[in-house]
Amino acid sequence: MSLKAKLTFVFGLIFLMCLSVSSQIMAQDVLQRTDRITKSQANKFYETCMGQGYPANSTESKMMFCSCSSARFFQSLRQGDVMDLELDVGRKLTQAKEKVLKYVYAPCIESSVLDLLNEECQSSTYLDDYPYISKPTYCTCQNNRNTFLFKRHFAAITQQNMENLDAAISDPISAFLKNKLFVERSAAVTGACMQEATIKVKKLEPSNMPVAPLIGNSTQNRVPPGQKIAPIIMPKQ
Repeated sequence: MSLKAKLTFVFGLIFLMCLSVSSQIMAQDVLQRTDRITKSQANKFYETCMGQGYPANSTESKMMFCSCSSARFFQSLRQGDVMDLELDVGRKLTQAKEKVLKYVYAPCIESSVLDLLNEECQSSTYLDDYPYISKPTYCTCQNNRNTFLFKRHFAAITQQNMENLDAAISDPISAFLKNKLFVERSAAVTGACMQEATIKVKKLEPSNMPVAPLIGNSTQNRVPPGQKIAPIIMPKQ
């Protein structure tokens, strides 16, 4: 796991521990739309996140993402947003989902996806089928180029995912990985890194290539001109 991902995970866990230890009772009996999210609500959001789909079997990676998201949920939303998320239909429901994707999940997606892809690259065996590909070089190239991909296309990908909010909210990481723009750019990254990681085999110039000695090249083994070579007769047993 990268250092950035580890720090995000540690701070997220510390945040959640603080929520559970120092939970406070709301001063008002009735929550107002402008009230901040409670710590118990943030903990519940974390539990819900852990119960959602995730495109990997790594529990640690999922905990990192959900702890980050629950912290953003606590910091970025208000009670009015939670109320709107409980609606069945309507513009307020859509706007609340857009807030969750943009302000809760999006800030946590980059580190999680980069860490997930790098972990998959390092642990997978599909590159072993290519004898002239350097796996360490390929994985380093992929991580560097994916980081640039995020900086250049992240906002556009997030905006495209707004068109299918239910999928983007129920499994944010998978929705990002399946996004058409991300798939296209990832294919370009794969092609570039396969080329960069190809082990170059040095070609020898014809004048420098070693020449195997030919049989009968010495003068003592040469047959005089016009003389035929007698066949070898094997002795009878």
